[in-house]
Amino acid sequence: MYELYIQGLKVDIDQKISIQLSYAIDDVAKFSSRETSFSKTIVLPGTGRNNQIFGFIYDLGSFNYEQKGAANIGAIFNVAQTSRAELRLNGLLVLRGVFRIVNIVKDKDIIEYEGALFGELSGFIAEIGKWKLEDLDFNEYNHTYTRNNIINSWDTINGSGYYYPLIDHGTYSTTELYTTRAKIDYDYRTFRPALYVKEYIDKIFSSPNSEYTYESTFMNSSFFKSLIIPNNEKVLRSLFTDLLDVSSNKINLQQTANEITSYIPFANENLKRSFTDDGDPNYTYTGSNTTLNVKFQITGELRSRLFSFLDVKIRFKKNVSIIKEYLYRGNSNVNIIEEIELPISTNDTLTFEVVYDDTASNSFLQVNYLRVNSLSPILTDVLLNDDVFVKYSIPRNIMQKDFFTWILKMFNLYVTEDKEREKHLIIEPYVDYFESDPIDWTYKVSRDKPWQIKPMGMLNGRFFEYKFKEDNDFYNEGYKKKYNQSYGDRLEDTGFQFAKDKQTLEVGFSPTPLIQYDTTQKVLPAIYKKSKGNSVDQEELMDSNIRILIAKKVTTTEAWYIRNGTAYLPNFLTGSLTRYGYAGHFDDPLNPTKDINFGAAQEIYFDPNSYTTNNLFNEYWSEYLAEIADKDSKILSCYVHLTPLDIAQLDFKKPITIDGILFRLNKIEDYDYTNNELVKVELLKVINNG
Repeated sequence: MYELYIQGLKVDIDQKISIQLSYAIDDVAKFSSRETSFSKTIVLPGTGRNNQIFGFIYDLGSFNYEQKGAANIGAIFNVAQTSRAELRLNGLLVLRGVFRIVNIVKDKDIIEYEGALFGELSGFIAEIGKWKLEDLDFNEYNHTYTRNNIINSWDTINGSGYYYPLIDHGTYSTTELYTTRAKIDYDYRTFRPALYVKEYIDKIFSSPNSEYTYESTFMNSSFFKSLIIPNNEKVLRSLFTDLLDVSSNKINLQQTANEITSYIPFANENLKRSFTDDGDPNYTYTGSNTTLNVKFQITGELRSRLFSFLDVKIRFKKNVSIIKEYLYRGNSNVNIIEEIELPISTNDTLTFEVVYDDTASNSFLQVNYLRVNSLSPILTDVLLNDDVFVKYSIPRNIMQKDFFTWILKMFNLYVTEDKEREKHLIIEPYVDYFESDPIDWTYKVSRDKPWQIKPMGMLNGRFFEYKFKEDNDFYNEGYKKKYNQSYGDRLEDTGFQFAKDKQTLEVGFSPTPLIQYDTTQKVLPAIYKKSKGNSVDQEELMDSNIRILIAKKVTTTEAWYIRNGTAYLPNFLTGSLTRYGYAGHFDDPLNPTKDINFGAAQEIYFDPNSYTTNNLFNEYWSEYLAEIADKDSKILSCYVHLTPLDIAQLDFKKPITIDGILFRLNKIEDYDYTNNELVKVELLKVINNG
């Protein structure tokens, strides 16, 4: 007898209705897919109990309210959401996961609910389905943007906290003192906090949006704990209101024969964010549209030459518009203090302008201060000694379910449910997943029904492509143009003569070439553009696609500095470093043992002592591909007699033997206890039993 529980409540079920269950972990005919157990449509009668459990949603006039975090049942039932479910057969648990209603049939007074059951992996994906990475809470890692916090982050690489990798984002590298060697020292702004992949996974599972837990030997390895996700914006940003605090030195109004317009240039900058001056006497606003609070003071002396009449206009302008104008005639002292609320848009400019004629001899003006604040916080540049709010370092608009899936694909991870613990997933790589002790089905398999044996080459095609998402930074773009393939991708040719198709596995991360500049020792990623038509040194900051890298503290014999413009932090005598926070696709830049590219690059931009072959394909995918693409690889489809106890104890990790031949169980199709018939199973012949 079947028993179905929705959110822990037993629902009424018609025992005469067939319930067909399919169990799967992998679909080898669909390269890189990960399957979950599921049922065909289950029809539940609209009894009083069931109507109450499903919140009377058959009633067209019903309106169920929402309660965040509450179980999806009763008066708050939402047909667009899943509900926790368990299906038991004579007391044995045969499927645990989620239940979803797909249709409601109303025939006069008869109500029927059509729904389906899905395994735990689908339940987990459904729970996190609408959330992004930036929805995760990393507030415990907020800190101050200082040199010490940057370099101290290199000492502890254990899968939690923040890490400041050295990545050349362009424009922030500086020449070495007393030499012309470039790419030795780096401005502090090239360092942005990265977060660990392990903690992203932990936060996804432990967030208020998920009730699932997981265990994974692989994800607790020191290797996995060294993986980081760097900041991918052109500048490190956070929310601030204080934007600009500058002043000018005394400027003399030079004698001239004609009336001239002059600008008051700013020589002193105490604070400058969301504004650029580029050497011009005005400031260009680069932030989002907002309203500013502008305060300024202008002082000075205006003196006419003997027997002359002085006429001076001092103007505060936004673009070409005069916001304030002050007119002075004759000899006078200037002391202007203003506070103005000013709407502003991206690329607007702020300018102080002086209009005068040749009578302004021995006159001078200066801006004692120009202070600009936004009335509401805006997302803008983080400066040295500012507070760093780590949530703004997280790559934006990346769905949690996509991120999780990319990690599964990179390392060929299998996800299975724990038979004993509800909402608990077990995650391990294919290469470590299967057990060695098989279960013998020799006497369970039907000999009366035909066996279908298909060579895998006829199912999968000839080519298997492993690739990252393309990005348009200088080195990725140049590599793609030269080799017609992205850096770190791999195309595997099985050699099947009768198959032409190509199957592709793609992850959403982009590859990251490593660079070692001439005369330097540091090996580092370079993520920037170069301006078309300009010199080769004309670098540009850029927003990039999300990256994944391996972190490691690396020591060098080369002394270098973290700089603040031309200043050394903390100073030239005590600020030199002989280590740096490395990040790259190799676990070590010079003596690598692991590579998180799928394949070896055809060209690299530095000279390691060796080049490891332990890349993603060789370490996590080659055995899998050998099984599904070997010349002797076969899929066996046959019929087997399975009892409810067999189903309750089903474990995909255990190999199956039939007539002494070893198989991996991929799928059980449409198991139905009520008809006591044979069930169709799909098995993959084991090629490599090492």
